[in-house]
Amino acid sequence: PAFAKRLVDHFGNEVLEVIDTEADRLFEVDGIGPTRHQKITQAWTDQRMVRKIMVFLHSHGVSTSMGSLNVYVLRTIDKYTRYRM
Repeated sequence: PAFAKRLVDHFGNEVLEVIDTEADRLFEVDGIGPTRHQKITQAWTDQRMVRKIMVFLHSHGVSTSMGSLNVYVLRTIDKYTRYRM
């Protein structure tokens, strides 16, 4: 919450656009270094993929609850696959 407030205070209504298209600008905010920058951008990328998957599944008649289950299964498979390699 503290860093989210800093981001909004710094970028205002454009904060999501900055994260999405100009992520290097996050370094303008005090306290955001390479590690936090990577965490923010990775979380944003992960959520974007979840959103795209949910929209795709919904457009093919899959309910939100079933879509959430599918996303959970895909994430679990991805984590397991990364762990095994």
